[in-house]
Amino acid sequence: MNPVQCSLIGLAIASINHPHMELLAQQGLDIEDYQKLLQKQRSYLSGELKSEANLLRFFAAFSDWRQQQDFNDTLNDQIADLCCAALYSSIEMLHDPECDDTELLFGYLSQIHDVMSEMGAETDSLRTYTQEFRTELHAQIDNLSQRPVNKAFFSWLRSFDASLFGLSN
Repeated sequence: MNPVQCSLIGLAIASINHPHMELLAQQGLDIEDYQKLLQKQRSYLSGELKSEANLLRFFAAFSDWRQQQDFNDTLNDQIADLCCAALYSSIEMLHDPECDDTELLFGYLSQIHDVMSEMGAETDSLRTYTQEFRTELHAQIDNLSQRPVNKAFFSWLRSFDASLFGLSN
């Protein structure tokens, strides 16, 4: 896969699971740096944001914020950590053609499903949903190789009404 495709996978994982970040915000965590970078990365990939320096400034602020977080207490913390890893990787994979963290991200997602299973949750439907998402995602990015990414991709991404862990938007 090319850097744009890899970046879009990271962005998609961060975007679809965003309700978990919003849940943390409702619990009092300031997620402004995460939200700003998510918005800037979408804008950059869609061609609305032209300045790479501007994107990287928000990336630096997000990276500093992320290092201060301790996502270890709850299942939602693990999902939030996945969201942050996916957003971070989305930027890294776009700017480093040798970087492809996509399988690591999907592996992390699968590990969280495993934890949920160990806790007694029924995850078969979530795993099926995730596989369908992954298949559709690859179909959406199949012919994409450069910015700007067509608006149809972002419309498709907004069409999901639940995270890969079952939390509704």
